[in-house]
Amino acid sequence: MNIKNWRRHALSCCVVPLLISIASVSQAAAVRGTGDLGVIIERATGSVQVVEHTGGSQLYHVEGLGDLSHASIVFP
Repeated sequence: MNIKNWRRHALSCCVVPLLISIASVSQAAAVRGTGDLGVIIERATGSVQVVEHTGGSQLYHVEGLGDLSHASIVFP
């Protein structure tokens, strides 16, 4: 893995958990069910969205993550 790919991989591993944490904290005042937040990995465009289902809105959108053809997300 070259340095450019390593940076993209490190960025994608750090950005998604950070976005989920920010979304959870920013919406802490509202009571939510566990399935209210979602993550959409846009593999073709190299971007990620964090959405909320109650209002059907996009909370965050991160672009420029590079090749996400093998991207996945794991919730602890």
